[in-house]
Amino acid sequence: MEEKGDDKNNIQNDKEILNGILAQIHSFDSKAGILISVIGIVFGLSLTLLGSFKEYKDCLPKLSAFAIVYLLFVMSSLIAIVFSVLVILPRGSKEKKNNVNYYMDLCEMDYCDFKNNSKTFYADESIFFNQIQTNAKICKKKHMFLKLSIMSMIPCGVFVLALIVMAIIF
Repeated sequence: MEEKGDDKNNIQNDKEILNGILAQIHSFDSKAGILISVIGIVFGLSLTLLGSFKEYKDCLPKLSAFAIVYLLFVMSSLIAIVFSVLVILPRGSKEKKNNVNYYMDLCEMDYCDFKNNSKTFYADESIFFNQIQTNAKICKKKHMFLKLSIMSMIPCGVFVLALIVMAIIF
């Protein structure tokens, strides 16, 4: 049978694991915010290239090539933005519980409910494990969306370079 000290160590270790996962979630959110900013800046700068192609309105092949590349750039930018927003978009709890570690549940609790649920939460390792597992799933989704956002920025960068080259050559 485990002693009281072992229970406290296990809970402390679980808290450190949870804090590590929460730090990773925060890191993904920050990176997604930076990506949205970068995409917005690049998109804004790309609008300046539109003016240089007005003079080619009589040359249909050049204008068509520019329009196709620009539309591909816009689509890849929008895809990257959507995936970045999915990283930072808050999601509601799927479970209807009185979880002391979820802010929406805390809003609905009174003091007695909070005290009772917090004792249960920290005393029952399976409940604490469920919290760790839930946050790990959130972290996994955020990681996937962040990777997809970064991967969709690769064609976005290629299209921006193509637009710059087209502006210089045409």
